[in-house]
Amino acid sequence: MPEIVDEEQEGADGEMPHSTRRDVAAVNSSLATSICHWMKKHGKTVRPKLSSEQKQQLRECFELMDQDGSGAIDAEELGAAFKLLGIKMKRAELEDLLAEVDHDGSGEVEYLEFLEIM
Repeated sequence: MPEIVDEEQEGADGEMPHSTRRDVAAVNSSLATSICHWMKKHGKTVRPKLSSEQKQQLRECFELMDQDGSGAIDAEELGAAFKLLGIKMKRAELEDLLAEVDHDGSGEVEYLEFLEIM
């Protein structure tokens, strides 16, 4: 997420002391959402830095969703995961969701594409 920086605290090298940086979402969540939508619309993304523990949890989640062990999640597997979470989606909606991140056109989401969703 983009950060808001207090310009008065800027050092001689132009870098900000870490203590003066604040996450935009913590300051104004609607502004943060607007920024993310604008960036996505213009083909840019802001990816949070994940800890090794978070990466491991996402890997485990991916592997649970990948029921056939193929290394990719298809619409059927994604639908089953959503159903367990109580989210009802039509097949076409699932395919549209997958298509948003399926850069290689395989019809499935591999792990790196899965990370984009997260």
